[in-house]
Amino acid sequence: MKYEDFLTTWFNRIGFRVFSFNLRGNNIPNLWCLCTTNLNPMVLDVNDQQVSFSIETNGVNFCFSTIYASTSNLKRKHLWNRLTFNQSQYIAPWCFIGDFNTIFAAHEHQGFSIMLDLPS
Repeated sequence: MKYEDFLTTWFNRIGFRVFSFNLRGNNIPNLWCLCTTNLNPMVLDVNDQQVSFSIETNGVNFCFSTIYASTSNLKRKHLWNRLTFNQSQYIAPWCFIGDFNTIFAAHEHQGFSIMLDLPS
Protein backbone atom coordinates (compact mmCIF):
# COMPACT_ATOMS: atom_id res chain seq x y z
CA MET A 1 0.00 0.00 0.00
CA LYS A 2 1.29 3.46 -0.91
CA TYR A 3 1.80 6.08 1.79
CA GLU A 4 -0.95 8.31 0.35
CA ASP A 5 -3.45 5.43 0.23
CA PHE A 6 -2.77 4.55 3.88
CA LEU A 7 -3.39 8.15 4.99
CA THR A 8 -6.57 8.41 2.95
CA THR A 9 -7.93 5.19 4.43
CA TRP A 10 -7.00 6.19 7.98
CA PHE A 11 -8.51 9.69 7.73
CA ASN A 12 -11.71 8.30 6.19
CA ARG A 13 -12.12 5.97 9.18
CA ILE A 14 -12.18 8.94 11.57
CA GLY A 15 -14.56 11.02 9.40
CA PHE A 16 -12.07 13.27 7.62
CA ARG A 17 -10.72 13.51 4.13
CA VAL A 18 -7.59 15.05 2.69
CA PHE A 19 -8.60 17.69 0.16
CA SER A 20 -5.15 19.13 -0.59
CA PHE A 21 -1.48 19.18 0.38
CA ASN A 22 1.53 21.30 -0.56
CA LEU A 23 3.73 20.42 -3.55
CA ARG A 24 7.34 19.76 -2.56
CA GLY A 25 8.73 17.92 -5.58
CA ASN A 26 10.31 14.65 -4.47
CA ASN A 27 9.75 15.42 -0.78
CA ILE A 28 6.72 14.28 1.21
CA PRO A 29 4.21 17.12 1.76
CA ASN A 30 4.40 18.83 5.16
CA LEU A 31 0.98 20.54 4.91
CA TRP A 32 -2.07 18.29 4.83
CA CYS A 33 -5.45 20.01 4.54
CA LEU A 34 -8.25 17.98 6.09
CA CYS A 35 -11.96 18.57 6.43
CA THR A 36 -15.05 16.68 7.42
CA THR A 37 -16.75 14.80 4.63
CA ASN A 38 -19.69 17.26 4.52
CA LEU A 39 -17.49 20.28 3.60
CA ASN A 40 -16.36 21.04 0.05
CA PRO A 41 -13.39 23.42 0.15
CA MET A 42 -12.28 24.95 -3.13
CA VAL A 43 -8.49 24.98 -3.51
CA LEU A 44 -7.37 28.39 -4.79
CA ASP A 45 -3.57 28.05 -4.88
CA VAL A 46 -0.87 25.55 -3.91
CA ASN A 47 2.92 25.62 -3.87
CA ASP A 48 5.74 24.32 -1.68
CA GLN A 49 5.06 26.77 1.19
CA GLN A 50 1.29 27.14 1.28
CA VAL A 51 -2.15 25.86 0.40
CA SER A 52 -4.90 28.45 0.00
CA PHE A 53 -8.56 27.49 -0.14
CA SER A 54 -12.07 28.81 0.40
CA ILE A 55 -15.06 27.36 2.20
CA GLU A 56 -18.64 28.52 1.87
CA THR A 57 -20.90 28.00 4.84
CA ASN A 58 -24.35 29.48 5.41
CA GLY A 59 -23.95 31.59 2.26
CA VAL A 60 -20.72 33.21 3.48
CA ASN A 61 -17.36 32.55 1.81
CA PHE A 62 -14.18 32.39 3.93
CA CYS A 63 -10.60 32.03 2.64
CA PHE A 64 -7.72 30.33 4.40
CA SER A 65 -4.02 29.94 3.75
CA THR A 66 -2.13 27.20 5.56
CA ILE A 67 1.55 28.02 5.67
CA TYR A 68 4.84 26.25 6.29
CA ALA A 69 7.28 28.99 5.30
CA SER A 70 10.84 28.40 4.23
CA THR A 71 13.66 29.49 6.50
CA SER A 72 15.15 31.31 3.49
CA ASN A 73 14.40 35.05 3.42
CA LEU A 74 14.23 35.05 -0.37
CA LYS A 75 11.76 32.15 -0.51
CA ARG A 76 9.63 33.78 2.20
CA LYS A 77 9.45 36.97 0.10
CA HIS A 78 8.04 34.89 -2.76
CA LEU A 79 5.52 33.41 -0.33
CA TRP A 80 4.37 36.85 0.90
CA ASN A 81 4.02 38.09 -2.69
CA ARG A 82 1.92 35.05 -3.57
CA LEU A 83 -0.28 35.42 -0.48
CA THR A 84 -0.77 39.13 -1.19
CA PHE A 85 -1.74 38.35 -4.78
CA ASN A 86 -4.18 35.61 -3.69
CA GLN A 87 -5.82 37.93 -1.19
CA SER A 88 -6.28 40.58 -3.89
CA GLN A 89 -7.94 38.06 -6.24
CA TYR A 90 -10.44 36.59 -3.76
CA ILE A 91 -12.28 39.26 -1.80
CA ALA A 92 -13.44 37.58 1.40
CA PRO A 93 -12.39 37.35 5.05
CA TRP A 94 -8.97 35.61 5.20
CA CYS A 95 -7.27 33.56 7.87
CA PHE A 96 -3.53 32.78 7.65
CA ILE A 97 -2.49 29.79 9.76
CA GLY A 98 0.85 28.09 10.11
CA ASP A 99 4.54 28.19 10.78
CA PHE A 100 6.05 31.39 9.39
CA ASN A 101 9.65 30.41 10.31
CA THR A 102 10.74 33.91 11.17
CA ILE A 103 11.90 35.79 14.24
CA PHE A 104 11.65 39.49 15.05
CA ALA A 105 14.83 39.86 17.08
CA ALA A 106 17.98 37.90 17.95
CA HIS A 107 16.79 37.26 21.53
CA GLU A 108 13.99 35.05 20.14
CA HIS A 109 16.46 32.66 18.52
CA GLN A 110 17.05 29.34 20.28
CA GLY A 111 19.18 26.37 19.35
CA PHE A 112 21.98 25.99 16.86
CA SER A 113 24.23 29.00 16.26
CA ILE A 114 27.03 29.47 13.76
CA MET A 115 30.31 31.08 14.75
CA LEU A 116 31.78 33.16 11.96
CA ASP A 117 35.53 33.57 11.70
CA LEU A 118 35.73 37.18 10.53
CA PRO A 119 39.04 38.72 9.44
CA SER A 120 40.42 41.33 11.84
